[in-house]
Amino acid sequence: DLDQIRSSLNGKPWVWVGDGFVTTNQVAFEAPPNAKPYLTPVPPELEAFSALLRSLGVRESFSPMDYIKTLEKLYEQSVALNPDLNASTDRKEISDGELDLAVGMCK
Repeated sequence: DLDQIRSSLNGKPWVWVGDGFVTTNQVAFEAPPNAKPYLTPVPPELEAFSALLRSLGVRESFSPMDYIKTLEKLYEQSVALNPDLNASTDRKEISDGELDLAVGMCK
């Protein structure tokens, strides 16, 4: 039954997005441009299965909390690349793509 399938897939990467599998938390029918791999749009070739995808947990769009979590991931990655940093001025700069993503999510 559908509830068992949804439960089995919960938290597991199962939605194909063209270059790998992602969880339903990482994919939505509407996604900001250039947000992959954090926030991924449903690929056009899967739109024919939109009713099934929705019933299995794929959302129409991302929530504000998804954007907050993505910004946290960007921060954590910049710190993880520089674990010996003590001062905030010593943090690694994020890439231009990551900066565009962060600014775009805040608009």
